Amino acid sequence: MRPAVRRLLGLSASLLFIVGAVEIGMRSSGFEPLDTSRAYASAEIGRASTPAPKDDAFRIVFLGGEIVYGHGVEQNETFVSRLNGAQPTIAGTNLGTAGYGTFQSLTLLEERIGVLKPNLVVYGYSRQHPGRNVATGDWMRQRGYEIPPYVTLLRDSTFRREVATDLEMWPMEQNLALVAAVHEIFIVDAYRNRIADALPATVQIVHAIERLANANGAQFALMYLDGATRTLRNVAQRQGIFVLPCSSQHGDAPTAADHNRYAQCIAAHLGARGLL
Repeated sequence: MRPAVRRLLGLSASLLFIVGAVEIGMRSSGFEPLDTSRAYASAEIGRASTPAPKDDAFRIVFLGGEIVYGHGVEQNETFVSRLNGAQPTIAGTNLGTAGYGTFQSLTLLEERIGVLKPNLVVYGYSRQHPGRNVATGDWMRQRGYEIPPYVTLLRDSTFRREVATDLEMWPMEQNLALVAAVHEIFIVDAYRNRIADALPATVQIVHAIERLANANGAQFALMYLDGATRTLRNVAQRQGIFVLPCSSQHGDAPTAADHNRYAQCIAAHLGARGLL
């Protein structure tokens, strides 16, 4: 065997050994290859709430992500179902959808508001939503690089709607944790500017939901499901937005008991406002 070939084989073996050792170390530390089967998909929009409401019912449309949808609890345990059961004058429609943010909630409301004709639109804000609205790098990774429609914040503080898009996976990303980790670092860095745009864009989208509701004869309320940033609280206070401060101590994984407290909190605030 020629010396050059021998050296090449030796280098190849050394490289494979190093890659293998790094891969074993990364997996033992919790890193994994990209698993697109666990990507956060939004296959089901909303959950059934009540039969067709009576003509005199107070119709509420609830928008949001997996917390509003009721991820992790039974359908009859969601706060929308509990609110409907406890308040016979209310007909709540649950349009919460797993994986949705503020912008996806806006587009869904645009499709449904003409049919549902709500008296009140409630958007359930979660801390995960700003990143979803502008498609930050970490959100892309969670989605398996299948990106739903999102927005780009413009210089005049308005936003431009972007279509759904897919990013190509790197070779071996679904087989090697090392490749997946390097690609994630690259994606997060490449789209780092979107992080700063996430909250300002979210504020603009919230205003768009409010305008849409008002234009269709409905009131609007903002619900803090797992707390809210100071910026969002200040905007709501300055603009006089009706706020439902009904948050959970369990963050993005509220229990059935949390949903029951949500329903009680919503009913109390609606009653104080004379809507029940």
